[in-house]
Amino acid sequence: MVTVRKIGKSDEKSALESVKADYVTMTIKDQFISRGEMYQFQQANLRKWMFAGERLKTNEGFRGSVMKLRHGINEVKYGIVTEDTKITFRSRSARIIWLVQISSEMYEYASPYESSKRCHSKISKRNERICEIYFDKFISFIHRLFEKWKDLEVSHSLTVIFFSRTFLLSKKRSNNWNHTNATDKSAASAVKEDVYGRLYEDHLRIVVENETRVDWESLVYEIKRHFVKYPAEVGWTLSDPIRIPSTAGQGNFLEAINTTLNLLQLHYMDRDLHRSGNSIVLVTAGSGVFEVDKELAGITKQRMMDNGIGSDCLSLGLPPLHVAPFFLYRSSAKLRYGHCMYSGLSMMDLRVEQRLRKIQSLYKMITHPTHHNFIQALIE
Repeated sequence: MVTVRKIGKSDEKSALESVKADYVTMTIKDQFISRGEMYQFQQANLRKWMFAGERLKTNEGFRGSVMKLRHGINEVKYGIVTEDTKITFRSRSARIIWLVQISSEMYEYASPYESSKRCHSKISKRNERICEIYFDKFISFIHRLFEKWKDLEVSHSLTVIFFSRTFLLSKKRSNNWNHTNATDKSAASAVKEDVYGRLYEDHLRIVVENETRVDWESLVYEIKRHFVKYPAEVGWTLSDPIRIPSTAGQGNFLEAINTTLNLLQLHYMDRDLHRSGNSIVLVTAGSGVFEVDKELAGITKQRMMDNGIGSDCLSLGLPPLHVAPFFLYRSSAKLRYGHCMYSGLSMMDLRVEQRLRKIQSLYKMITHPTHHNFIQALIE
């Protein structure tokens, strides 16, 4: 038996608080939705019910599906949209750019700490790879990601770019390299010098450009093939003059981001009406500590804020015992440091990721101490 009771004006506020949706997650696909249209959609659905799995369509052409609703900390099946409801739009047809850093660590074996720890458990003792190079860890991550994309039936536009920095040394001139040794003028013009007096070249290689496929697994072969050819294409050699790859911390991290921003900052010109959202994902074998130029870091931050473009950094290694990503500013006088505010660091291993999140939460509690929360975090 269902009992229907009329709510008086005095009880209307408390009744609305008990059934409102605090957070709503919606998915959009194969269309361009501006921020203004997102705001208009929320205003048009005020004081209306939403259900999980419901497909919504407006007269202006907006199409979306309700993925999740939350009331407080609990996930619910339905709720009323109010002025305080936070609606999150997740695009399944975004423009994604992967910047994969080909540093010297990519060819080294990853730490077997996490694998050996899992191997001692009773759950899985077979088919466990103890040691693998960092690039193989990246390939295993790609397989898991593409399986998830296939289940969600996404139609992202994916671009994969390899980038690296090559140091040039000479055995005859005390680890220095003369510009006259270059075979042509174009090669000499590409050589630059950092604040430490090291000569270097920056390289970027487009592996996949604006690919949208039903079978994403076919892209793995292309990524592997270009990784094998990459050392020969950039000319890494141990003969004089020596050309060796830099470490992840000494690489062209910000230079690669700005090269991508040169393309994304013109998103309003010749816009693709089948895409919503731009994302930059940097994949590195380092721990999130980078040596960068301070002026270039300021320019990069301003450009990303002006264009509203976000970036994420995926680390294949173990996390440091401090907040990351972390910038070391190169200077002839002294070495300064700072925290990167426009890019978040994620770890590939789930247990390492959870440990990193707890370290970052402890750091926030120490800088903004609340006695109860700090003690509770230490107990957990």
